[in-house]
Amino acid sequence: MFFVYQSHGELLKKISHMLQTQTAIEEKRNYTTSGTTSGIYLVQPEDTDVMDMLGKADLARRSIKGTRGNHYAIYTDALQNSRTQEEEIIEHIEKSIADHSVEICYLPRIRGNKENVIGCKAVPRVPLPGGDFLSLEELGRYVERSSAVQQLVFYVLSIVCANLGAWKAGGKKIMPVSLDVTTGQLCMQNAVNKIDEIVKSNKLEPQDIVFEIQEQYFSDLTTNFEMALRALSQRGYRVIISRFSSDHTAVHSLRRLPVAGIKFHGEYFRQNNRRETEQIIFSKIVEMVHELGLEVACGGIQTQLQEEIARSIGCDVFEGDIYYGVVRSDVYERCFLKD
Repeated sequence: MFFVYQSHGELLKKISHMLQTQTAIEEKRNYTTSGTTSGIYLVQPEDTDVMDMLGKADLARRSIKGTRGNHYAIYTDALQNSRTQEEEIIEHIEKSIADHSVEICYLPRIRGNKENVIGCKAVPRVPLPGGDFLSLEELGRYVERSSAVQQLVFYVLSIVCANLGAWKAGGKKIMPVSLDVTTGQLCMQNAVNKIDEIVKSNKLEPQDIVFEIQEQYFSDLTTNFEMALRALSQRGYRVIISRFSSDHTAVHSLRRLPVAGIKFHGEYFRQNNRRETEQIIFSKIVEMVHELGLEVACGGIQTQLQEEIARSIGCDVFEGDIYYGVVRSDVYERCFLKD
Protein backbone atom coordinates (compact mmCIF):
# COMPACT_ATOMS: atom_id res chain seq x y z
CA MET A 1 0.00 0.00 0.00
CA PHE A 2 1.37 3.43 -0.97
CA PHE A 3 0.52 6.68 0.84
CA VAL A 4 0.98 10.16 -0.60
CA TYR A 5 1.61 12.66 2.20
CA GLN A 6 2.71 16.25 2.67
CA SER A 7 4.11 15.88 6.19
CA HIS A 8 5.08 13.17 8.63
CA GLY A 9 2.14 14.16 10.80
CA GLU A 10 -0.24 13.47 7.93
CA LEU A 11 1.43 10.10 7.32
CA LEU A 12 1.05 9.10 10.97
CA LYS A 13 -2.66 9.96 10.85
CA LYS A 14 -3.11 7.72 7.80
CA ILE A 15 -1.24 4.86 9.46
CA SER A 16 -3.28 5.27 12.64
CA HIS A 17 -6.48 5.18 10.60
CA MET A 18 -5.30 2.01 8.87
CA LEU A 19 -4.62 0.25 12.18
CA GLN A 20 -7.95 1.40 13.63
CA THR A 21 -9.76 0.09 10.55
CA GLN A 22 -8.01 -3.27 10.93
CA THR A 23 -9.06 -3.48 14.58
CA ALA A 24 -12.66 -2.54 13.73
CA ILE A 25 -12.83 -5.26 11.07
CA GLU A 26 -11.54 -7.87 13.53
CA GLU A 27 -14.07 -6.82 16.17
CA LYS A 28 -16.93 -6.79 13.65
CA ARG A 29 -16.10 -10.32 12.56
CA ASN A 30 -15.55 -11.40 16.16
CA TYR A 31 -12.15 -12.61 15.04
CA THR A 32 -9.38 -12.51 17.63
CA THR A 33 -5.79 -12.28 16.44
CA SER A 34 -2.47 -11.48 18.05
CA GLY A 35 -2.55 -8.13 16.25
CA THR A 36 -1.22 -6.68 13.02
CA THR A 37 2.37 -5.64 12.34
CA SER A 38 3.05 -3.19 9.53
CA GLY A 39 6.30 -2.00 8.00
CA ILE A 40 6.83 1.44 6.48
CA TYR A 41 9.48 2.72 4.10
CA LEU A 42 9.65 6.45 3.37
CA VAL A 43 10.23 6.67 -0.38
CA GLN A 44 13.19 8.81 -1.39
CA PRO A 45 13.43 10.92 -4.60
CA GLU A 46 16.12 8.65 -6.01
CA ASP A 47 14.12 5.42 -5.47
CA THR A 48 12.99 3.66 -8.66
CA ASP A 49 12.86 -0.04 -7.74
CA VAL A 50 9.41 -0.86 -6.34
CA MET A 51 10.47 -4.33 -5.15
CA ASP A 52 13.39 -2.83 -3.25
CA MET A 53 11.07 -0.34 -1.56
CA LEU A 54 8.61 -3.07 -0.62
CA GLY A 55 11.48 -5.20 0.64
CA LYS A 56 12.61 -2.44 2.99
CA ALA A 57 9.05 -1.98 4.26
CA ASP A 58 8.84 -5.73 4.86
CA LEU A 59 12.16 -5.63 6.70
CA ALA A 60 10.66 -3.05 9.05
CA ARG A 61 7.59 -5.25 9.53
CA ARG A 62 9.68 -8.31 10.34
CA SER A 63 11.61 -6.34 12.94
CA ILE A 64 8.49 -6.31 15.14
CA LYS A 65 7.10 -9.70 14.15
CA GLY A 66 5.88 -11.58 17.21
CA THR A 67 4.84 -8.50 19.18
CA ARG A 68 1.32 -8.40 20.59
CA GLY A 69 -1.26 -5.91 19.34
CA ASN A 70 -1.24 -3.61 16.31
CA HIS A 71 2.15 -2.00 15.69
CA TYR A 72 4.17 -0.46 12.90
CA ALA A 73 7.87 0.13 12.32
CA ILE A 74 9.63 2.56 9.98
CA TYR A 75 12.67 1.47 7.99
CA THR A 76 16.01 3.10 8.84
CA ASP A 77 19.62 2.28 8.03
CA ALA A 78 20.15 1.40 11.69
CA LEU A 79 17.23 -1.01 11.47
CA GLN A 80 18.86 -2.61 8.44
CA ASN A 81 22.07 -3.22 10.38
CA SER A 82 20.20 -4.47 13.44
CA ARG A 83 18.06 -6.79 11.34
CA THR A 84 21.12 -8.18 9.61
CA GLN A 85 22.65 -9.05 12.98
CA GLU A 86 19.36 -10.56 14.13
CA GLU A 87 19.08 -12.72 11.02
CA GLU A 88 22.64 -13.95 11.60
CA ILE A 89 21.72 -14.98 15.15
CA ILE A 90 18.53 -16.70 13.99
CA GLU A 91 20.51 -18.55 11.33
CA HIS A 92 23.01 -19.59 14.01
CA ILE A 93 20.22 -20.88 16.27
CA GLU A 94 18.74 -22.87 13.40
CA LYS A 95 22.15 -24.37 12.62
CA SER A 96 22.72 -25.24 16.29
CA ILE A 97 19.40 -27.07 16.41
CA ALA A 98 20.20 -28.95 13.21
CA ASP A 99 23.69 -29.84 14.49
CA HIS A 100 22.36 -30.87 17.93
CA SER A 101 24.82 -28.49 19.56
CA VAL A 102 22.25 -26.91 21.89
CA GLU A 103 23.00 -28.23 25.36
CA ILE A 104 20.12 -28.67 27.81
CA CYS A 105 20.96 -27.74 31.38
CA TYR A 106 18.80 -27.64 34.49
CA LEU A 107 17.92 -24.98 37.07
CA PRO A 108 16.85 -26.60 40.39
CA ARG A 109 13.58 -25.49 41.97
CA ILE A 110 12.97 -25.53 45.73
CA ARG A 111 10.02 -25.46 48.10
CA GLY A 112 10.55 -23.83 51.48
CA ASN A 113 14.27 -24.22 52.06
CA LYS A 114 17.27 -24.80 49.84
CA GLU A 115 17.59 -28.47 50.76
CA ASN A 116 14.08 -29.28 49.54
CA VAL A 117 14.58 -29.51 45.75
CA ILE A 118 11.29 -30.49 44.08
CA GLY A 119 12.14 -30.23 40.40
CA CYS A 120 13.87 -28.02 37.89
CA LYS A 121 13.57 -25.91 34.77
CA ALA A 122 15.14 -26.93 31.46
CA VAL A 123 17.50 -24.24 30.15
CA PRO A 124 18.70 -24.57 26.54
CA ARG A 125 22.20 -23.17 26.03
CA VAL A 126 22.77 -22.04 22.46
CA PRO A 127 26.50 -21.54 21.81
CA LEU A 128 27.58 -18.30 20.14
CA PRO A 129 30.77 -17.64 18.18
CA GLY A 130 33.44 -16.70 20.69
CA GLY A 131 32.38 -19.14 23.39
CA ASP A 132 29.43 -17.30 24.95
CA PHE A 133 25.87 -18.58 25.19
CA LEU A 134 22.61 -16.94 24.19
CA SER A 135 20.69 -16.06 27.36
CA LEU A 136 17.23 -17.52 27.92
CA GLU A 137 15.68 -14.04 27.63
CA GLU A 138 17.47 -13.32 24.35
CA LEU A 139 16.52 -16.71 22.96
CA GLY A 140 12.87 -16.00 23.73
CA ARG A 141 12.93 -12.94 21.47
CA TYR A 142 13.86 -15.02 18.44
CA VAL A 143 11.53 -17.99 18.90
CA GLU A 144 8.50 -16.30 17.34
CA ARG A 145 10.49 -14.90 14.41
CA SER A 146 11.48 -18.14 12.71
CA SER A 147 9.48 -21.29 12.04
CA ALA A 148 12.70 -23.31 12.33
CA VAL A 149 13.52 -21.80 15.74
CA GLN A 150 9.98 -22.55 16.89
CA GLN A 151 10.89 -26.23 16.54
CA LEU A 152 13.25 -25.72 19.49
CA VAL A 153 10.47 -26.75 21.88
CA PHE A 154 10.46 -30.28 20.43
CA TYR A 155 14.27 -30.40 20.48
CA VAL A 156 14.37 -29.41 24.17
CA LEU A 157 11.49 -31.69 25.10
CA SER A 158 13.10 -34.66 23.33
CA ILE A 159 16.38 -34.27 25.22
CA VAL A 160 14.65 -33.62 28.56
CA CYS A 161 12.44 -36.68 28.17
CA ALA A 162 15.39 -38.82 27.06
CA ASN A 163 17.28 -37.76 30.19
CA LEU A 164 14.31 -38.35 32.47
CA GLY A 165 13.61 -41.71 30.86
CA ALA A 166 17.21 -42.83 31.29
CA TRP A 167 17.34 -41.66 34.91
CA LYS A 168 14.06 -43.39 35.66
CA ALA A 169 15.22 -46.62 34.03
CA GLY A 170 18.40 -46.41 36.11
CA GLY A 171 16.42 -46.40 39.33
CA LYS A 172 16.46 -42.68 40.04
CA LYS A 173 13.44 -40.90 41.49
CA ILE A 174 12.73 -38.24 38.88
CA MET A 175 11.11 -34.87 39.56
CA PRO A 176 9.00 -32.64 37.27
CA VAL A 177 10.85 -30.53 34.71
CA SER A 178 9.40 -27.32 33.29
CA LEU A 179 9.95 -25.93 29.79
CA ASP A 180 9.27 -22.53 28.28
CA VAL A 181 6.78 -22.57 25.41
CA THR A 182 5.21 -19.79 23.33
CA THR A 183 1.85 -19.31 21.65
CA GLY A 184 3.38 -19.88 18.24
CA GLN A 185 4.95 -23.14 19.32
CA LEU A 186 1.74 -24.49 20.87
CA CYS A 187 -0.26 -23.49 17.81
CA MET A 188 1.98 -25.31 15.35
CA GLN A 189 0.28 -28.13 13.49
CA ASN A 190 -0.16 -31.21 15.71
CA ALA A 191 2.02 -29.61 18.42
CA VAL A 192 0.13 -31.14 21.36
CA ASN A 193 0.14 -34.58 19.74
CA LYS A 194 3.89 -34.33 19.11
CA ILE A 195 4.46 -33.33 22.72
CA ASP A 196 2.44 -36.29 23.95
CA GLU A 197 4.26 -38.70 21.63
CA ILE A 198 7.68 -37.54 22.83
CA VAL A 199 6.71 -37.91 26.49
CA LYS A 200 5.11 -41.33 26.13
CA SER A 201 7.86 -42.71 23.88
CA ASN A 202 10.26 -42.21 26.81
CA LYS A 203 7.91 -44.04 29.19
CA LEU A 204 7.08 -40.90 31.12
CA GLU A 205 3.83 -39.48 32.47
CA PRO A 206 2.29 -36.04 31.72
CA GLN A 207 2.89 -34.97 35.32
CA ASP A 208 6.64 -35.26 34.70
CA ILE A 209 6.54 -32.23 32.38
CA VAL A 210 5.35 -28.69 33.15
CA PHE A 211 4.93 -25.97 30.53
CA GLU A 212 5.64 -22.32 31.35
CA ILE A 213 3.92 -19.73 29.16
CA GLN A 214 4.68 -16.05 29.70
CA GLU A 215 1.81 -13.83 30.72
CA GLN A 216 2.17 -11.61 27.64
CA TYR A 217 0.81 -14.40 25.44
CA PHE A 218 -2.51 -14.38 27.30
CA SER A 219 -3.32 -10.77 26.40
CA ASP A 220 -4.71 -11.80 23.00
CA LEU A 221 -6.18 -15.25 23.48
CA THR A 222 -6.76 -16.84 20.07
CA THR A 223 -9.04 -19.82 19.58
CA ASN A 224 -6.11 -22.02 18.53
CA PHE A 225 -4.14 -21.08 21.63
CA GLU A 226 -7.06 -21.80 23.95
CA MET A 227 -7.72 -25.14 22.25
CA ALA A 228 -4.06 -26.11 22.64
CA LEU A 229 -4.10 -25.23 26.35
CA ARG A 230 -7.22 -27.30 26.92
CA ALA A 231 -5.78 -30.20 24.93
CA LEU A 232 -2.67 -30.20 27.12
CA SER A 233 -4.78 -30.10 30.27
CA GLN A 234 -7.02 -32.94 29.08
CA ARG A 235 -3.92 -35.08 28.59
CA GLY A 236 -2.75 -34.35 32.12
CA TYR A 237 -0.06 -31.72 31.51
CA ARG A 238 0.28 -28.72 33.80
CA VAL A 239 0.59 -25.17 32.48
CA ILE A 240 2.03 -22.30 34.52
CA ILE A 241 1.60 -18.61 33.66
CA SER A 242 5.13 -17.26 34.06
CA ARG A 243 6.32 -13.67 34.56
CA PHE A 244 2.94 -12.99 36.13
CA SER A 245 2.09 -9.30 36.75
CA SER A 246 4.78 -8.20 34.30
CA ASP A 247 2.35 -7.35 31.50
CA HIS A 248 -1.44 -7.04 31.55
CA THR A 249 -1.93 -9.42 34.53
CA ALA A 250 -3.78 -12.48 33.28
CA VAL A 251 -6.15 -12.79 36.24
CA HIS A 252 -9.03 -13.47 33.85
CA SER A 253 -7.11 -16.46 32.48
CA LEU A 254 -7.08 -18.07 35.93
CA ARG A 255 -10.87 -18.20 35.85
CA ARG A 256 -11.29 -19.23 32.24
CA LEU A 257 -8.36 -21.50 31.41
CA PRO A 258 -7.02 -24.76 32.87
CA VAL A 259 -3.77 -23.48 34.38
CA ALA A 260 -1.99 -25.02 37.36
CA GLY A 261 -0.47 -21.89 38.83
CA ILE A 262 1.41 -18.65 38.37
CA LYS A 263 5.07 -17.70 38.52
CA PHE A 264 6.43 -14.27 39.36
CA HIS A 265 9.91 -13.15 38.32
CA GLY A 266 12.39 -11.71 40.78
CA GLU A 267 13.36 -8.83 38.51
CA TYR A 268 10.02 -7.18 39.29
CA PHE A 269 10.62 -7.34 43.03
CA ARG A 270 12.59 -4.26 43.97
CA GLN A 271 12.77 -1.89 46.90
CA ASN A 272 9.58 -0.10 45.83
CA ASN A 273 7.67 -3.38 46.22
CA ARG A 274 7.97 -2.84 49.94
CA ARG A 275 5.40 -0.08 49.67
CA GLU A 276 2.11 -0.92 51.34
CA THR A 277 0.12 -0.66 48.08
CA GLU A 278 2.42 -3.08 46.26
CA GLN A 279 2.42 -5.51 49.16
CA ILE A 280 -1.37 -5.54 49.36
CA ILE A 281 -1.84 -6.09 45.62
CA PHE A 282 0.69 -8.93 45.35
CA SER A 283 -0.44 -10.56 48.60
CA LYS A 284 -4.09 -10.52 47.52
CA ILE A 285 -3.21 -12.03 44.13
CA VAL A 286 -1.32 -14.84 45.87
CA GLU A 287 -4.15 -15.34 48.38
CA MET A 288 -6.67 -15.62 45.55
CA VAL A 289 -4.51 -18.07 43.59
CA HIS A 290 -4.04 -20.22 46.68
CA GLU A 291 -7.80 -20.26 47.30
CA LEU A 292 -8.19 -21.57 43.75
CA GLY A 293 -5.93 -24.45 44.72
CA LEU A 294 -3.12 -23.32 42.42
CA GLU A 295 0.62 -23.06 42.97
CA VAL A 296 2.53 -19.78 43.31
CA ALA A 297 6.20 -19.72 42.36
CA CYS A 298 8.87 -17.09 41.86
CA GLY A 299 11.84 -17.45 39.51
CA GLY A 300 14.86 -15.31 38.76
CA ILE A 301 15.68 -14.69 42.42
CA GLN A 302 19.20 -13.30 42.66
CA THR A 303 19.17 -11.12 45.78
CA GLN A 304 18.13 -11.40 49.40
CA LEU A 305 15.63 -8.57 48.89
CA GLN A 306 13.90 -10.41 46.05
CA GLU A 307 13.65 -13.53 48.18
CA GLU A 308 12.25 -11.58 51.14
CA ILE A 309 9.55 -9.98 48.99
CA ALA A 310 8.64 -13.29 47.33
CA ARG A 311 8.28 -15.02 50.69
CA SER A 312 6.42 -12.10 52.27
CA ILE A 313 3.65 -12.20 49.65
CA GLY A 314 3.24 -15.97 50.05
CA CYS A 315 5.13 -17.68 47.22
CA ASP A 316 5.53 -21.45 47.67
CA VAL A 317 8.25 -22.38 45.19
CA PHE A 318 11.49 -20.60 44.31
CA GLU A 319 14.18 -20.60 41.61
CA GLY A 320 17.28 -18.52 41.16
CA ASP A 321 21.02 -18.13 41.46
CA ILE A 322 20.68 -17.29 45.14
CA TYR A 323 19.88 -20.98 45.70
CA TYR A 324 21.39 -22.90 42.79
CA GLY A 325 22.68 -21.92 39.38
CA VAL A 326 22.11 -23.71 36.09
CA VAL A 327 23.86 -27.11 36.07
CA ARG A 328 24.59 -29.68 33.40
CA SER A 329 22.52 -32.83 33.20
CA ASP A 330 25.15 -35.12 34.76
CA VAL A 331 25.59 -32.73 37.69
CA TYR A 332 21.83 -32.49 38.20
CA GLU A 333 21.50 -36.27 38.21
CA ARG A 334 24.41 -36.76 40.59
CA CYS A 335 23.56 -33.99 43.05
CA PHE A 336 19.77 -33.78 43.09
CA LEU A 337 18.24 -37.14 42.12
CA LYS A 338 17.84 -39.88 44.71
CA ASP A 339 17.80 -43.64 44.19
